[in-house]
Amino acid sequence: MIMKKFLETMYEVTNFKETEVGGVKKWIMSGKAALADKPNGNNRIYPKKVLDTAITALQSRIEKGAVKMSLDHPDWMGKNADCAAIMTKLTPVQDDGYSYYEAQIVDTTKGKDLKAILNGGGTVGVSTRGRGASACDQEWPGFPGKFEVISEGFKLDTVDFADNPSVGETEDDVHLENKKGDIMKTLEELRKEFPEAFKDVVIVSVVEHKTLTDSLASEKAAKITIDETLKKLIESMKAVVPTMFVTNTISETEVTKAKDSEILKITESLNTVTKQLTDSKAIIDTFESQKVKLARDNQIDKLKAENPDYFKMEPLVKKFESCITSDEVIAVFNANLEIVKAVKESSGAVQPPKTNNPKEPEAKKLNDSQMKEFNFLNGQRKSSGQCAMTTEQYLELKK
Repeated sequence: MIMKKFLETMYEVTNFKETEVGGVKKWIMSGKAALADKPNGNNRIYPKKVLDTAITALQSRIEKGAVKMSLDHPDWMGKNADCAAIMTKLTPVQDDGYSYYEAQIVDTTKGKDLKAILNGGGTVGVSTRGRGASACDQEWPGFPGKFEVISEGFKLDTVDFADNPSVGETEDDVHLENKKGDIMKTLEELRKEFPEAFKDVVIVSVVEHKTLTDSLASEKAAKITIDETLKKLIESMKAVVPTMFVTNTISETEVTKAKDSEILKITESLNTVTKQLTDSKAIIDTFESQKVKLARDNQIDKLKAENPDYFKMEPLVKKFESCITSDEVIAVFNANLEIVKAVKESSGAVQPPKTNNPKEPEAKKLNDSQMKEFNFLNGQRKSSGQCAMTTEQYLELKK
């Protein structure tokens, strides 16, 4: 992708006023700065999105007072000595399609010249200075013909005050732009400014060009001759003033590859760190789980040593299997402790004496295993508020 330099000049009414702040006079200028979504005088179109992005990127420099406006276009980057005004404001593209600027004229030589022109009733052109890429021969909705459309990534450097024709340069070609005159007038001006570059170049006037074209065998031959003349002209100018043709070209493919490579390195580093964190967390979780299990087991052993009767009842001991923490073990133990007490009380209770009344049937006796279960069940019933079972009810339940 070839990076080009773009200069766009508009001849609009410039607002100029004098103000006084704290006893200090200030000269403020304002007006239109750039046009979007419409063909300009150079047959170019700046899409609103592209222009607004470039304007937004310039705001931090405007706030610092770093955007200097020259009187006439300087060398591309410009010098402090070229400064005529400091830009104080640049708006996004408004509903009328224009971006508007505001600037304070400074009391430099260039600034004084600018004030003199304005005080004399003169009007100056406002010319944007920027860099980027473009697509030629593009159609645009609402406008007949084809245009050069500025691509995304366009960088706006500043806005200058200029009346001279704009010259946009690329490494491979030269755009000669002039809103007031024709191309022959521009070439004449260049020849006067750089006579050494034109000493071996013949400039053909419009009339001479027509005669030459008529004498050639075909339009194709005429085009080749003109292209060769322009090419020779450009090469001669490069030899005399090479700085006019110095541009910084950046390969989009190289930039993309470099970014992709950097992103890949960062992604790999992140993946490595993420895996290390995951492995560390798994180890910590294992240690924590073992620590909790050990605390639970120690609590069970402690309760077993202090309450051996409790651990003689298998159903109650099994309840600890669902416990995870030592606190849960204590909660289960306390919840079932009353059952153990009830069983002990019923086991040690005095049995009523046997009766000799023949009408009262003798209570059926239970063996040791049955008695243990009988006492356990009655303990559960008591803890839940139920009446105790008789041996007959127990034996009936076991049938």
